[in-house]
Amino acid sequence: MSCEYSVRVRGRLSPALLAALDPLRPAHPTETELRARVDDQAELQELLARLQDLGIELVGLQRIPAGPQRDPRRQEQP
Repeated sequence: MSCEYSVRVRGRLSPALLAALDPLRPAHPTETELRARVDDQAELQELLARLQDLGIELVGLQRIPAGPQRDPRRQEQP
C-alpha cells in the first residue's frame, strides 16, 4: 500500500529541478514542501537519493497519514 510523504527542502526549486524530482510536486507554490505518494521504502530512498544527487538540502521528512478509508460494504446516510 502506498503512503504519501511531505519533503521539505531549503530554498526555492527551479522548474528544471522540480521536473528532475518527478513524482515529487510542490504542495504550495510559495513553500518548499514537496509531496509524493510512494509504494515502498526503496522508492522513498530513491527519491531522497535524487535530492542528494541534485545538491538539495533536506530539512524535514514527514509521513502523511492516510485519510479515513471508506468501507465499500457500508452505505452512507443522506
